[in-house]
Amino acid sequence: MSPNLTPSAMELILVRYGEHEDEHLSDKGKEAMLLVAKKLEKLVKDKKICIVSANIPRAVESAKIISEIIKVSPVEAFDEFYAAEEKNIYTDISRATKIFDSLSKKFDVVIAVISREYIEKIGKKDLKRGEILVLDYK
Repeated sequence: MSPNLTPSAMELILVRYGEHEDEHLSDKGKEAMLLVAKKLEKLVKDKKICIVSANIPRAVESAKIISEIIKVSPVEAFDEFYAAEEKNIYTDISRATKIFDSLSKKFDVVIAVISREYIEKIGKKDLKRGEILVLDYK
């Protein structure tokens, strides 16, 4: 992660939402998101930040916890950031990239709470629930 971002670079922080039951975060998932938020608070201090999430309850709830801790709102939810192969909803990297491209023009950091399938598509196969992946987005 570079400390000084060029105008054409943005940090993209991918967060895998916390553990859940019946589509909503479990207590364990909420605790994990609090820990993630506290770590992110230090990473993104003094930067222009946007938080986005998949448009499903557990992702929106995870993003909301993060937004409350780092004091950034509102959280915007997108259908494009949700995938569930078991439900035949597959990743669409080109649609997700268009969103990230537009955000990269306005923000230093975008925190995206997204489905495992998107994180794996980028190449990180072992990201656990409540973990983050920091990327330079160019």
